[in-house]
Amino acid sequence: MTSWLNFSIMVLSTIGMFITYLISVQPARLEQRIGDKAYRICGIFRLLSMFFMGVITINYILYRHYPIPIDPFPISFPWPYWVSVAIALVIAIPGGSLMFWAMKDAGTETMVPDKNHTLYKGIYETIRHPMALGELPLWWSIAFRVHSPFLVVYSI
Repeated sequence: MTSWLNFSIMVLSTIGMFITYLISVQPARLEQRIGDKAYRICGIFRLLSMFFMGVITINYILYRHYPIPIDPFPISFPWPYWVSVAIALVIAIPGGSLMFWAMKDAGTETMVPDKNHTLYKGIYETIRHPMALGELPLWWSIAFRVHSPFLVVYSI
């Protein structure tokens, strides 16, 4: 029962994160429809997206202890746990570095969208959404860290 509850919350939170994240990165488009309050609303959606990311991270950790039996996925990888931890580090270092670099270049815009703030400096001159690109591999890193083949595939 706990396994399926955790899985259900993870799926619902993933959908919630996906929707709120997409809305949060489009304040200029939303402004065309609803005016200046779009930036404040996108800031709220960013916070909601981060909340869902936190819930999903907790779900991933709980999945280690409460996996659901899904064929053809084994509960854990066939290799020793330390190999999964090493893979997680190899994935997390570049992803986390890109995310950190993006947050540094975005400044306060990381959490609070501002109509007068431009992101066309640093990493944003090369990559449109570097923070999203840095976050993406971190899900695989967590999945390997908890030693779960199912979560590695789910992270796609």
